Amino acid sequence: MNKNLQMALMVSVPLEGWESINRRVRYLEALLAQVLNNNEGIKEWYSSTELASLKLIGLPEKRAGITRMAGKKNWTRRVVKGRGTPFFEYHYTSLPEKAFNELIEWIYSNPAKEVKTKHSIIPVVPPLIEEPQEIKVDYSTRQWMLPLMRVIKGGNVKTLGDVVKKLPEYLDNEIEQPTGHEIEEALREIGVIANK
Repeated sequence: MNKNLQMALMVSVPLEGWESINRRVRYLEALLAQVLNNNEGIKEWYSSTELASLKLIGLPEKRAGITRMAGKKNWTRRVVKGRGTPFFEYHYTSLPEKAFNELIEWIYSNPAKEVKTKHSIIPVVPPLIEEPQEIKVDYSTRQWMLPLMRVIKGGNVKTLGDVVKKLPEYLDNEIEQPTGHEIEEALREIGVIANK
């Protein structure tokens, strides 16, 4: 038998499934930034009260309006039993596109202010660095930050030089290649590389 035999694998995914996968990937990238920023946990489920407090574009302003919208649009939900009446929490993948995009931006701009809930089923992620540090990173000006996270997540890099060489493969043509110094500085700011 030929050990060099290669087979092409093709998978057919319905459009709705593909959109869901893309939304999950974008959310996971945002959560990766959150974890790298020494946040205490990851959150996927939001109550109507939490969503109303975030004031996301595309969602009603009031809790009751969000609950009605979720019912009409058949959002993915779970029942949470608290002290009082049980209530619903809604999965981030159910949010309308504009609200979802705004939630992603909110996660990036408020990494240390994530809405907390004692009902989360997601385990708390321990800090990546021992001493808490105030991290002020403006990701909106660094369009190369997410591609950088993808390079690191890929796991085929061992040194900063490897990262600098691999990053152009992940950048869109209109995004300017950062210098090695800029990459090193960004990785220090988010705690991936220890400070000198």
